[in-house]
Amino acid sequence: MKKNDLILIAVILVLGIGIFAGVKLYVSITTKTDPEIVIKIDGEEYKKIKLSEDGTIKVETKDGNYNIIKIHDNMAEVIEATCPDKLCVHQKAIRYQGESLVCLPNKVTVEVNNKDKSIVDSIAS
Repeated sequence: MKKNDLILIAVILVLGIGIFAGVKLYVSITTKTDPEIVIKIDGEEYKKIKLSEDGTIKVETKDGNYNIIKIHDNMAEVIEATCPDKLCVHQKAIRYQGESLVCLPNKVTVEVNNKDKSIVDSIAS
């Protein structure tokens, strides 16, 4: 390797570490310390629950179907459902902003809301 190759590798490494640190700092500033999940049935908000509150919730739809959501270790997962394919039960547990659990047959969604309500998303003039 030549001297210029080593300099290029060092610059790319420093930039990568800087970008990583900047993203981590941004996430720590703009997120709550106690995230919550938002459960929706057919697009309508059903319930909000803190991820720090361990327990199980039975979400029943109007037609009698249900999903059982378990909250543990600051994560949420579907542990039982009446849907025929059970794809929602096989999804991994969620804990970070942007992750969701979806049961299409029962029209149930579970989303992580980790954003602080006081953070301004944009400013209009």
